[in-house]
Amino acid sequence: MMAARGPVLAIMILAIAALGTATFFMRSTGDATTESSSSSAQTSSTAVATFLAGAATTEFEPLRGEWTLSLPRDHGAHLEARAETWSVTAHLVASTGEKFDLSLSFARYGIIPPNEAAEMSTWTVSEIYAGQFLVFEGSEGTGHTEHRFSRGAGTAGHDLETREIWLDEWNIVYGEGAGDEGIRLRASGVNVLIDLLLEPRKPALAASDEATATTRGFSMPRLAVSGAIRTPSDEFDVSGRAWLDRLWGDVPVPGGPIAYDRLTLQLSDGTDMSVIQTRRIGREGAATVDGVLVDEAGRAAYLDDDALDIRSCKSVA
Repeated sequence: MMAARGPVLAIMILAIAALGTATFFMRSTGDATTESSSSSAQTSSTAVATFLAGAATTEFEPLRGEWTLSLPRDHGAHLEARAETWSVTAHLVASTGEKFDLSLSFARYGIIPPNEAAEMSTWTVSEIYAGQFLVFEGSEGTGHTEHRFSRGAGTAGHDLETREIWLDEWNIVYGEGAGDEGIRLRASGVNVLIDLLLEPRKPALAASDEATATTRGFSMPRLAVSGAIRTPSDEFDVSGRAWLDRLWGDVPVPGGPIAYDRLTLQLSDGTDMSVIQTRRIGREGAATVDGVLVDEAGRAAYLDDDALDIRSCKSVA
């Protein structure tokens, strides 16, 4: 069954946003990428949630009024929002044939609204940043994962003039290339480095533009990827496809009793599909499923439980 456009996309991006500081396990089969949050990620996410609950003593005004997507500007930070996330998943192939699955996420959580933070000491914690990326390499799925946390103060932040969001040596630079449409991702860790350029091949899908919506965001269902990945085994020139999600506003903080499982398909006929299964930790109770199917021309059909059936056929450690 096709569901209403705005609400379903908002639900999907919210589910993705809740994974902003989680570790993803991703395995690729053809052009399919699957994700699920891990137990170690739940531990770090719970720590972040506990900190935010204790530190957030000031209310942020909810987003109000009608909203229209504006790119590349809306790739950048929205400090008026309590929280926001940037999330990319990609399936890549090296020029030598090796395959890679990638997940990269940034999150910013506001603690003190910017108009109040400006009057406080630079040592006051007014926001925190979190990031994670994970690369699975080769048919055996060797995993490399890295996490970052920062209170800002120069080690993390955003610059509207240079169009950059950064967290330590990781960064997202938007508005690159022809038409200001490209997005460059750079991140590194002990065992892995990525330097990738993403270029959209379909229009962005905006979440609800209703005046009462307290979250705003968009998805870019297909981006062409080029660049390099370095792992302990070698450095590789890679290309492939990616899906990007962006959200700001009343974003749920990580932790809590809810988990999300996601399946992303980017097929050779130009079709893209993303499905989110929402369930309680431990899998008690019934899960709900929402999805979006995007055709080659960028037209989106929104799917609910009546149209989707997710079954686990195989588990990997």
